[in-house]
Amino acid sequence: MKALEITNKFIKELRNNGCIIQSYKNKDEWLQKRKLGIGGSDIGSILGFNKYRSAIDVWQDKISPEDKSVEFKEVMHWGIKLEPIIAEEFKEKHKELQIMNVNQIITKDKSVANIDRLIWDGENYGILEIKTAGTFSKDQWEDGEIPQSYYCQVVHYLAVTGAKYAYIAVLVGGQEYKEFFIERKEEECKYILNTCNEWWTNHIEKEIPPTLDESDSYNKYLIEKILRIENDTPMEIPYLFDKVTEYKDINKKIKELESGKKLLSNEILNEMVENQVKKVIVDKFKINLISKATKAIDYDLLKEDYPDLDLAEYEKIKSQSNYITIR
Repeated sequence: MKALEITNKFIKELRNNGCIIQSYKNKDEWLQKRKLGIGGSDIGSILGFNKYRSAIDVWQDKISPEDKSVEFKEVMHWGIKLEPIIAEEFKEKHKELQIMNVNQIITKDKSVANIDRLIWDGENYGILEIKTAGTFSKDQWEDGEIPQSYYCQVVHYLAVTGAKYAYIAVLVGGQEYKEFFIERKEEECKYILNTCNEWWTNHIEKEIPPTLDESDSYNKYLIEKILRIENDTPMEIPYLFDKVTEYKDINKKIKELESGKKLLSNEILNEMVENQVKKVIVDKFKINLISKATKAIDYDLLKEDYPDLDLAEYEKIKSQSNYITIR
C-alpha cells in the first residue's frame, strides 16, 4: 500500500469511529483548534503528572478567548526543527515500518489529538511521538522510564485514534537517541477519554475552576483574583483558625529545618577547610564549592559619574512578589 492510500484508509477509520478530522493552515489556526477539547499535552496536567503546567493552566487556556499557555519559546523552536531529523532516525532503525505525516487535528468527543507521525506495519496502525529533552531532564528518561506526563499524552492519542501501539522517539541532550514502545491498553484509553469528557463538562462548560492544588500556577491565579478586589476592610473569618495555626506550625518547622541545613553545610565546609580541599567524595556523593556571581548596576557609582541623571526615569518593575503574611 502507498502512503496516501494508507493515510486515507486511516482517516476513513477515524470517521467511522466517531472522530472529526480538521485541517489547519497555520500556527494561529492550530492554537484555536486546540481549544476544541482536551489535548494530549493537557491530560498529564489535569491528572497531576506535569510539574511544569497544572490543571488551572489548562482551564485558563481553554476558557480564554486568547491563547495564554502556548508560547513558541526557543526550546519549542528547536523541538520543531529537530522533529524531522529524529523521525528520520526512527525510520532508519525501523525499515519494516511505513512512517507518514498526518497534518490534521483529530477530535473524539472532548479529546483532541495532533499526532506527530502515523505508523503502518502492514496490519495495524501505530503512532510515533517525537520528543527532545535537555541535559537537565536526562534522568527522567533513565532505566527505561517514560515521564508520566508523556506516557499520558501517548495513551491519549491511542484512545482518540484507535491505534494499536505507539513509539516515543526522544533525543536527549542533543546527542543521545532513545525510543520506547507502548502497547494499547483498553482500560487506560477508556479512562483517559472519560476523564477528558467529565473534566470538560464539569470545568469548561460550567466555567468552574478545577480542584484547588499546591501548584505555583494556582497560587498565581488566586493572587491575581485577590488583587482585583477593591475592598480593603478586614473581615473576621473564624473557621480559618485551624488552617492559620497549621500554616504557622509548618512555617516554624521549615525555619528550624533551614537552620539545621545551614549548620550541616557549615560543618561540611569546615571539614573541607581542615583538610585543605575544594572537592570531597563521600560514598556516591560528590561535594564541590560552586561560586556564581550575580551582576547588578552600581547606582551609587552611576550617580557619582552622572550627578544630573534622574534614575527614576529608568526604574521599572522587573518582577513582583505577592504572598500572604500571618503574624
